[in-house]
Amino acid sequence: MEHNLFLQRFSKYKKLELDSSPFHFLLNTHIELNPHQINAFCAAIDALKTGGIVLADEVGLGKTIEAALVLCMTCPLNLALK
Repeated sequence: MEHNLFLQRFSKYKKLELDSSPFHFLLNTHIELNPHQINAFCAAIDALKTGGIVLADEVGLGKTIEAALVLCMTCPLNLALK
């Protein structure tokens, strides 16, 4: 598969941005995240304050990964609140 230079550079930029964010733990996953998955994850976490978000896009872009990341972040928080 041919790699898109723009996507590679954007991905590197998003990873640098992620390194200084509260979500830096995403860099420790054994999954190679795409920039749109990081954006969807951050949007989903932000949307929890106002009731949530629907993760919807084309087939095969990683919604399961995005949802799992959100669950990994929120489940420990929910247990700590109980």
